[in-house]
Amino acid sequence: MIATQPWLDGASIDAATHARIRRHMMFEGFKWDPQVGDVATLSPTPLVLTGDAWTTISRLAEQLAAECLASEAELLTRPDVWRDLALGRSIRRALQQSTQSDQCVRVMRFDFHHTTEGWRISEVNCDVPGGYIEASTYTQAMATHVTGAQIAGDPTAAMVQAIQHTHGNDARV
Repeated sequence: MIATQPWLDGASIDAATHARIRRHMMFEGFKWDPQVGDVATLSPTPLVLTGDAWTTISRLAEQLAAECLASEAELLTRPDVWRDLALGRSIRRALQQSTQSDQCVRVMRFDFHHTTEGWRISEVNCDVPGGYIEASTYTQAMATHVTGAQIAGDPTAAMVQAIQHTHGNDARV
């Protein structure tokens, strides 16, 4: 089975422009690890998804987030399965003291991979908030060099707006 490519072919940006973006990422985007060893972590070639691909993974991410929240709510009401799930004592204690609240801002980042069978995820993360700042800054910087590209959104701005909406403009985070 041959998978349909969900991204548009694009050219790399020139080296001087990419060097400026790399510096901007380090000093303004908090990307303090722009390379690992001799391998760059910031690509000069933009990855631009098709509109259909973006719609698909957005819908999948929303469905997965709803499933995660439903599983969490179920887990809070099922202490009888905590040991079977090999949850440690400190986690079980935290679950006993926990109440589900709409008064929190939740963050989930799904790692999608396009395969011959369609989109798959390898994991969901909630512990890498710096990645959102990097994603916002790098996406904005690269998009200015891609003709016709539209940014789907700004994850950092969305997180700030969610915190402000839930806790007010003067909230401490």
